[in-house]
Amino acid sequence: MGLDVFETYVTINTKVVELGTCDADHISMIVLLHTLSEKQTGSDKVPEDDYSSDDEYCSDLGDEVSDAKLVWVIKSNPFKQLVGCLIRFEVGQTHDSVYTLRSLLTDFAIQEVFNFNKVKNDKNRLTWACMTKGCPWRIHASNVGDDTTMQVKTYKNEHTCHRIYKSKEARSKWIAGKFQALVKSNLGIQAGVILDMLKDQFNVHLRAYALMVQQCNLGLVAYIHLLEKTSTFQRMFVSFEAQRKGFLEGCRPFIGIDRCHLKCPYGGVLLSTIALDANSGLYPLAYCICERETFLNWSWFLEQLRVFLRYPDDKPICYMSDRQKGVIGVLKMVSYDGQKLKNLFCKAAKTADRFEFKKFLADIGSINLKAMKYLAEIEPCHWSRHAFDVSIKCESVTNNMTEAFNSMLKDFRPRTYLQLMEFIRRLVMSRFQLRKDECNTWKTDIPPSVNKKILENSEESRILKTLN
Repeated sequence: MGLDVFETYVTINTKVVELGTCDADHISMIVLLHTLSEKQTGSDKVPEDDYSSDDEYCSDLGDEVSDAKLVWVIKSNPFKQLVGCLIRFEVGQTHDSVYTLRSLLTDFAIQEVFNFNKVKNDKNRLTWACMTKGCPWRIHASNVGDDTTMQVKTYKNEHTCHRIYKSKEARSKWIAGKFQALVKSNLGIQAGVILDMLKDQFNVHLRAYALMVQQCNLGLVAYIHLLEKTSTFQRMFVSFEAQRKGFLEGCRPFIGIDRCHLKCPYGGVLLSTIALDANSGLYPLAYCICERETFLNWSWFLEQLRVFLRYPDDKPICYMSDRQKGVIGVLKMVSYDGQKLKNLFCKAAKTADRFEFKKFLADIGSINLKAMKYLAEIEPCHWSRHAFDVSIKCESVTNNMTEAFNSMLKDFRPRTYLQLMEFIRRLVMSRFQLRKDECNTWKTDIPPSVNKKILENSEESRILKTLN
């Protein structure tokens, strides 16, 4: 899909001046004159006060092309775009025609993910603004120098709106125009290849997403790790400042860690950390997309989490992993009654009484001695409630919170990385707002689930007697 490239020369009297190369889409008299001026003066600076106007609706049309306008043409700033670079506009920039400017603005809207409101859109004047009400982004251009050349007169490159997720400019006609030559020369090309090329050409990739969310969310961290030799994506860590602050100020020091396999074309694994808020609700803390579950990836993920949280060194913190699944799996594989062993194991894990724990462990040994020896080799502080550190103030003995979080992602696990991360961002944002609204309805300072346990335990304690 290459373009024809020309070597350009200009003859002035008897002197031949080499102007360099130019592709077929951008060669024009304006480009040649500007390049010639740059060669002769050694400067491409354009004096803005020669062409700027405070009134974007003022008429720039004249019956004749004056000598002053021809001088301006030589000093003008024709649009140039290098291959692989983003589209950028500036005041004083010139374009071959209104049609090329419209085409570039369409590409720009898709690149920057927003929609246009076309205030003025005739062959002589063009004024486009961001469609979002109140957003200041705006560009105005009009004819100058001749009947076709368009010059950017005013340009406000600032957005106060959020990015959109359905571009009105990315129509089938636009896509067909971008890849018409490629498809004609490669009739067997697959739609997936064109999709990947679109994403690459218009900056729809992880690095651009990371930059966008960082700009929109102060304090957010989005770390991307690439392989050094090939610059291939390897893993990415994301967490928001609101998540960090909420965890430190309103959650118990208890974090569940888990992973789920992604089913998108690129594969990979999502590593996540989930905490519990004051009302025992799920509290997503951070997540990481990586190529597979390895010791190195887990180490990198948890190290980034440690640095981001800035958790006090003198305070304890507890991590819950899915190790208990392996324990239950061992119990199920024995030739005895797997369900009975599983029930005894759950009782041993949930009891807050040291003597009951020993009794349940002995009962497991009476059914399968190997199972008891396997459990005895694991320190009780890692799996039984009675031995938990009291400073953690959490009675949870399962990793159900991470499993619940993974189940929320089931429809997005086959999607692209960008779609998955954007879904998680919206999920976290909506859940936080929902929790905030719920907190405003609480009648006491104590969370409802905690208050319920206090009332239930107080009822049960009425029949207890103190021992002397």
